[in-house]
Order: sequence, then C-alpha cells, then structure tokens
Amino acid sequence: MKLSDYIVSFLEKEDVKDVFLLSGGGIMHIVDSLVQNKAINRYHNLHEQASGFCADGYSLYSGKPGVCIVTTGPGATNTVTALASSFIDSTPVIYISGQVRTDTISTIPGVRQTGAQEVDIVSIVKPVTKYAVTVMDAEDVKYHLEKAFFISQHERPGPVWLDIPLDIQAKLIDPKILKGFDPVAEGYEKPLKLQQSDEDIIISLFNNSKRPVLMIGSGVKLAHAEDQLIQFVIKWEIPVISSRRVRGILKNEDEKYYFGCVGALADRYANYILQNSDFMLSIGSGLRYYLTAYNESNFAKNAKRVVVNVDSAELEKLNMPDTVKIKCDAKCFLNALLSNNNVTNNERLEWWEYCNSMKQKYLAVNEYIAPDNSSVNPYKVAQYIGQYMGDNDVLVTSPSAFAYAFSIPRIYKEQKTINHIGLGSMGTALPEAIGACVAAGSRTIVCEGDGGLQHNIQELALLKQYNLPVIVFVDSNQGYRQIHTMQETHFNSRYAGCTKESGISFPNFELLAQAYGLKYIKIDSAKDAEKCVKKALIDNEPKIVEMITTMDVEYLPIMKSKMGANGVMETPSLELLFPFLPDDEHRENMKISEGK
Repeated sequence: MKLSDYIVSFLEKEDVKDVFLLSGGGIMHIVDSLVQNKAINRYHNLHEQASGFCADGYSLYSGKPGVCIVTTGPGATNTVTALASSFIDSTPVIYISGQVRTDTISTIPGVRQTGAQEVDIVSIVKPVTKYAVTVMDAEDVKYHLEKAFFISQHERPGPVWLDIPLDIQAKLIDPKILKGFDPVAEGYEKPLKLQQSDEDIIISLFNNSKRPVLMIGSGVKLAHAEDQLIQFVIKWEIPVISSRRVRGILKNEDEKYYFGCVGALADRYANYILQNSDFMLSIGSGLRYYLTAYNESNFAKNAKRVVVNVDSAELEKLNMPDTVKIKCDAKCFLNALLSNNNVTNNERLEWWEYCNSMKQKYLAVNEYIAPDNSSVNPYKVAQYIGQYMGDNDVLVTSPSAFAYAFSIPRIYKEQKTINHIGLGSMGTALPEAIGACVAAGSRTIVCEGDGGLQHNIQELALLKQYNLPVIVFVDSNQGYRQIHTMQETHFNSRYAGCTKESGISFPNFELLAQAYGLKYIKIDSAKDAEKCVKKALIDNEPKIVEMITTMDVEYLPIMKSKMGANGVMETPSLELLFPFLPDDEHRENMKISEGK
C-alpha cells in the first residue's frame, strides 16, 4: 500500500469528513490519494493561512480535530498565524505538511537550504504545537498519526504537526506490520480526578454563600462537558457568567441561568454580578487579561474563589490571593459534583432578583446611541441579525472588529457562536466561518471589518465555488478603527496607516461582490437597517452586506481609564465600565455586597 493512501485511509477511519488545503508539489502524493478517496471532501483554499483558519473554525464548531494539509516551504510557513491561534485557544487541529525528499534535507550546520523550497518547519512550529515531527521512516507513520490525533485531544487540546518528505509519501508499506502508539506505555496520565478534600471545600463554600456565581470558559466545551454543565447549573441553581468563547452554551429554557460575558469588553451587568458575588467557581477558563483587565486580584473581589483548570500552568500564573486552585478536567470535575448530594439549595431570592434586574437594566444593545437618527447604529444591526437568524445558523465574529456583534444577538435553539480571540488576528473571521459552515452543513453569518476582510479576501471565491451559504456582514468605516482610536488617544491624532488620508484605502464592496459573483446589500441609513438585514437573511445565497459606519463608533461597554480624585489617570475596577455611570447609580448597584 502506498504510504499517502495509508494516511488518507487513516483520516477516514478517524471520521475525518473534510480537509482544507492548497495543492502543491510537496504534497502531490497525498493530494492524489485524497482525489481517489470518495469519503473525504476537499476544500481548496487560495492561501494557506486561510486553510489553517478554516480547519480551526471547523474544529471550534464540531468539537473534533480540523485537518489542514499544506505543501513544503512557503505553504507550511503561511499557516503559522493560524497555527498559533489554535495553540493559544486550545483548538485541536491536525497539520500535515509536505517536505523535500529525505536525501535533500539539509543536515550540514550552517547550510540554510538544500532541497527546493526546503524549510525546517518542525523547528519553527514546535513552540506553538503540542507535537511536531518529521516522519523520516515510512514504518513509523502509523505511530506518528495515532500519537498526533491522541495528543491533539488529550487533556488541554491543541494543534499538532506531521511533516512528511516527498519520498516517504510515495513509499510502499505493509499496514499489518506498522507499529502503533500506546499512550499508557508512554506514560500519559489518566483523566484527572477531583480530590475529596477539594470537593468538600467547594460544597462548604457554596452552601455558606449568599451570592454564588459560576464562571465558565472554553475548557467546558473542549472537554465535551456541555450536558454535564446544564445538569450542574440546574441542580445547584447558580447564576452563570462566561468568557466570550462559550457564549450560547446555555440557551432556550436554560438561558434563564445565563448572565452574559465578563471582562474588559463585556456585558456591564455580568461584571456587576461577578463583582458582587461572595463565591465564584471558575471552570475551564484561563482568566486572561481581557477578562481580568490586568488585575487578577480584583476579579470577583468580594468572593471566595475556586478556579478549576486542566492545565497547571494556567493555575500557577494567576495572581489571586486566597484562591483555591484545582487541576482537573471540566467533565471529570462536573461529574464528581453532580454525584455529590450534600448541596443545600438556599433560595437566594434577593440574589436572583439582583441578577435579573441588572440584566434588564443594562442590555448591551442600549449602551450605544448613534450620533443622529439617520446614522447606522451597529448595535441595532447586531440586534437585527439575532432577530432574523435561522434556527440552525452559526454566528462567527471577528476577534478584531465588529466586536459589538458578539454580545447582542440572542443565541437559541440549535444556533452556535464561534469566537477565536486569543491571538486576535485580523481577517480571520471569513475563513473561520467557511470552516464552521462546512462542519455545520448550515448557514453561517460572519461579522468582519472592512480592514480585516482584506487579509483573507481571496477566500470569498470559495463561497461560490462550493456553494457555501455564508453571509458576510462588513463593518465599513474605511479604515482601522482600533488603530485610529489608539493614535487619537495616545499620539495626539498623528495617524499612520489607519485611514485613506494616512496611507490605506479599501475597494468598492459592491464591485468586489460582483467580481466574486456574490449578491450585495448596503446598509447606509438607520431607517433601512432592519429591512436590509431581513432581506440579507431571507435566503441561503452567499452575499456581502456592507454596513456604513464611521470611526466614531465605539466598542461599549469597555474598560477605560478615568481621572481620579487626585487628578491622576487611573484604571477603575472591573465593574466601572465606560460609559461611566453616575456615582450614585454605581453605589446603588454595589449595595448588595456591602455587608459582605
């Protein structure tokens, strides 16, 4: 059997249905084997970075490893941004790259290249992979494939990389004699268990609390513990807040337990609930800076804190005094607590009344008011998107633009959201949406900025090529809003590379849509906004929807420095988001925790 055929048959046995790639000479045997295989669909991107982000989006939606296949040299290096994003966000993605023949791989110190388009990709990607290796012996292919798939999903997931030289791809092998991978023999840990002493502490803290809150992160999804989470929340009757990446994990009848996303760019009501809680249980969140606003000790400042994470390094990094830190997989942790019957559910009526009142009082859609009645209010557009989304639609939001879309649309029925925010790379929402659309088999709505869209604009061609029902909403402000704001705030409006006047410009999106054979809709006034969104979402045809906004639109509510009583600029506490509330209103919102 040809080794490249074995690789493809292995992918099929691992239930891989789709792969993302860009053909090249360095992977010609693997590509030909894929062509002959009828069980795996190929999606040919126009840039390898997009292949990586498609595989990432596929994994984020499906919960299974996405697969990205690229050629040697520039094909491999082009994917590093997507790879790093998957690594930071703990997304399992299988990368397979071609490599020059084994006899032309450079082995002499100081020689930079021997084979055509040769590059030592394994050394480049090792810092941002869980496992990376060049397969130099054909008889090791089964071992490396099995190990890569296992490691990508073991404990804290992440991407892996197999680099396969051209001559190795073409080798004839006997699958019956190939050695496999034994995780037990190689000392990989069994699933972590919750210690009884830790379990007792958590039960005691919860039973004695008046204002408990459950903080959940992507670790719950990565552990495939969504069902356990819902059972746990109902049994414990506890309000839930989250990071952006898991928004929508509670919906329909369970949505009553959910109170939004916390952090520096967040739902105001979620931060008030967090900061007034007296017991916070965090499961599966790295509690990064965008959640803690660079002040970990102030996060849930009035609460007894318990933080659960499968990665001990994520626990050790936290500067949270008097916090119980537990290393455990989210599913194991939740299963252990579900089997514990020592929980006493105090009614906590005052706390529930407070949580619900905050949620109604500070709805995100009301945080931004357009400068005049004729201007497009992007928060309202995001609200209309949520209103007219279909029951099975997927919403993909940019990590760097159109940020207001992540918190406003209500997620219900079988809808899902995709957020990849660790690396914050521009122009990734479109390929992420393509990957999610392929995995979902249903319509996907992508929200991106005009500046970001240019980074992977070529992937618009796939929408028509593969008849993908992807609807692209573009926040069109003719620049880079965040860079513009930064230069305006910190550098006395000395702009560089953020507007047409300072060095960049963007295409006519209507002509661009025509060039790619896509429908085009323009939202340029407030009175037509709802009608345009409804028209855009009435069918499954791929299209570009351009929303005309300005640089004046702000991401709200957001953490922002303010002038202190002593006349010095200071960063306020997490619950004091901009636009700042009147002092008496803020004090009223904090009264519930004054007695501690």
